[in-house]
Amino acid sequence: MGHSALMPANLTTLPHFSVSSAMRFPKSVGDPASTIPPRSASRALVDLVVGRIAESSEEDIHTEVLFHDGIVVVAGLQNRWSRRRKVDLSELADEPWAFPQPESPFNGPVAELFRARGLRFPSRGLARGSVHLLCALVARGPFLGIFPNSLLHFGANLPPLKILPVEMPVPPMPVGRSVTA
Repeated sequence: MGHSALMPANLTTLPHFSVSSAMRFPKSVGDPASTIPPRSASRALVDLVVGRIAESSEEDIHTEVLFHDGIVVVAGLQNRWSRRRKVDLSELADEPWAFPQPESPFNGPVAELFRARGLRFPSRGLARGSVHLLCALVARGPFLGIFPNSLLHFGANLPPLKILPVEMPVPPMPVGRSVTA
């Protein structure tokens, strides 16, 4: 039997999903990616993966969508944008941002969010790092962040963050589990 992989953005949802499913597999490993890779990219490495679902034509993988997860723009409670009742993404384009590392699969949907609104990907005051670092930067400073809604809903030990009322022009992404047949 192989390993199970728990994608970091979804480690927050796993306890609410089914810990017992993950425990049936002898080894759980964290993975810096947050998207379930096609089987050909990870053949024989894992038996169970919980995370964002990427398309796969592999016949030996059973994929089940558990929910669709949207993305939200967040700010610290003391950030000037937290007091606004309506915010357009274009107003935030020149603000300092905190994003995942460039190789993170989450950057694709974030970049698409800006492209869909005809905006350049922000470059001013850009900070990059782990989810916990980004949450801390957003909570304490002038930074804005974009996170999966599930992180804010299920995440443990996160600093207080305010979801800004920004309309999101990208559809929610499927999150689920893939199990080798």
